[in-house]
Amino acid sequence: MINFKRMKKEDALFCVGQKAFIEKDGSVLILNDPLEGLDFPGGKIQVGETDFVEALKREVREETMLEIEIGEPFIVWYNEFALPHRNAGKKVYLIGFKCKYKSGEVVLSNEHDNFRWVDKDNFHEVDDGTQYFIPLKKYFGLAKKKIWSKEKLKRGSFSKKTAKIPLVKGVPEGRGIF
Repeated sequence: MINFKRMKKEDALFCVGQKAFIEKDGSVLILNDPLEGLDFPGGKIQVGETDFVEALKREVREETMLEIEIGEPFIVWYNEFALPHRNAGKKVYLIGFKCKYKSGEVVLSNEHDNFRWVDKDNFHEVDDGTQYFIPLKKYFGLAKKKIWSKEKLKRGSFSKKTAKIPLVKGVPEGRGIF
């Protein structure tokens, strides 16, 4: 007889975040997080928020002062923040949404120190070796769904920064793209 009581594992606790891939005149807005590198407008869903579209619009306004139209989700990935980041230790599953610029001029919050609009011809210039570059490649139609394997991690194909964080069972370590 199987003892299911002994087999029970604790549920994982994590945050859910949303990132906006904002298109304006064929270019997409990218941000720079001074501690993590490449980033996109958006953030974690806060306690009490149940309208996820409004939550993403709020995050984009807070970080960039832009008004956007939220489109379809197109990618999901995972990140666990390391020290000295303000979110150190937090595990976040992120959903990337295709969005359209509506109005405003970019004014950055204190979470980011730079921004740039990139297009299909120049987005490779912002490849900082982190897994955040993969959603950008996918946005422009240049990334495959499965992006890495344990063998690539062992060979050092990814930076130490992204290759040390455990994911769920059966998934390699690092920032993961699903």
